[in-house]
Amino acid sequence: MKEPPPNHHVSRYSRPALGVPLRAALCLAGGALLAVNVQTFVHTGGLLPGGFVGLALLVRESFSRFLGLDIPFGLLYVLFNIPPVALSWRLVGKRYTALSCLSVAAASVLTGLLPARLVVGDPALVAVFGGLVQGLSISLCLLAHATSGGTDFVAILLARKYRIDGWWSVLFFNAAVLLAAGFLFSWEHALWSIVFQFVSTQTIRTLHRRYKRHTIFAVTDKAAEVAEFIHNETRHGATRLEAFGIRSDVPHQIVYSVVDSDEVRRVVRGIHEIDPKSFVNAFKTDFVSGYWYERPED
Repeated sequence: MKEPPPNHHVSRYSRPALGVPLRAALCLAGGALLAVNVQTFVHTGGLLPGGFVGLALLVRESFSRFLGLDIPFGLLYVLFNIPPVALSWRLVGKRYTALSCLSVAAASVLTGLLPARLVVGDPALVAVFGGLVQGLSISLCLLAHATSGGTDFVAILLARKYRIDGWWSVLFFNAAVLLAAGFLFSWEHALWSIVFQFVSTQTIRTLHRRYKRHTIFAVTDKAAEVAEFIHNETRHGATRLEAFGIRSDVPHQIVYSVVDSDEVRRVVRGIHEIDPKSFVNAFKTDFVSGYWYERPED
C-alpha cells in the first residue's frame, strides 16, 4: 500500500458509498410505497400525481370512461418509462438506470396486485397525507442514488448532459396533465392534485439534499491541510484568504469553499479534527456560477 503524501488527511467521518444490495432494497421499498399510495390516497381520492404516474392514471381513466377499455396501470406506466430508460442507460449511468427500473417494476407489479382501499374520505386529508407518502417514496429512491422513474429520468438527463433546467420542463408537463384532467373530468380533483403535488415536493426538498449547496468559511491556522482535506473529501476546490483577529490582532487564514449540503456535516467535523481551534461558518447557497464538480451517476 502506498504511503499517503505529507499532510494528507483521511477523515474518519467519511461515509462509505451505499452498497448495491441496500440501494436495491431502497428502490424496491420506494416502488412498493408508491404502489400503496396509488391504491389508497391517489385512487380513492381521484388525484393525479406528477410525472408518468399521473399520465398513466389519466390515460387509463380516459380509456375507461370514453372507450370502455380497462388498461392496467402497470402496463401504461412501463410503456411510458421505456424511452427515458433507454436514454438514461446510454447517457447517464447503467447501474443508476437499473436500480431505478427496480422501483418502476415494483410500482407497476404491486399496483396491479394490491386492492384499492379507502383510507379517509376528507379530500384535504387525502391530498396532504397522500403527498407525504408520495414524497417519502420518491425520497427513498433518491437516497439510493436512483429515481422513481418517469419524468425524473428526463429532468436529470437534461440537467447533466445538456445543462438545461429539466425541472421546469417537468413542472410544465405536470401542469399540462392537470389541465387535461380538469377539462376531461373534475376541476375539484385537479385542484386537490395541486395540493398533493405541493406537499410531495416539499417533502422531497426536506428529505433530500443531494442537489443543494452550502458555503463554508473556516478560520484556521492550517489552511493548506483544510483545503486539501476538502478536495480529497468532496472533489471541490477552496480559496485561501488572509485575515486578522479584531481583538487579538493575530493573523489567521480563512478557507472558503462551496460543497454539497449532504457533505457539510462530515466536512465540518473533519476541519475540527485537523484544527480543533478552527472557527467554521456554514450557510445555504442558492446559486453557484462557474466550474462545479458534479458527482457522476454510476
